Amino acid sequence: MTRIVGFVTFLALAVYIAYAVPPVLNYAGQVAVNGEAFKGNGLFKFALVNADGNVTYWSNDGTSIAGSEPQASVAVSVNGGLYSILLGNTE
Repeated sequence: MTRIVGFVTFLALAVYIAYAVPPVLNYAGQVAVNGEAFKGNGLFKFALVNADGNVTYWSNDGTSIAGSEPQASVAVSVNGGLYSILLGNTE
């Protein structure tokens, strides 16, 4: 009986770890200005919200509430219209 409980506990822990939310997400995008690929520093605001846009799970500055736009922006280098950034807790 003890072996079965141990195995079930191990299996539950393995499933939990496999489906846990990652602390950091890689996000990439493309920016064009007047139809031309942008090059330089872009100022972006990021918020992770639910499908209805009324619940905020995370934002780049922690100020987004109920799906609102964050107050501060993040400077991201854009080259040939393309950029990539890590979103989430980087501590």
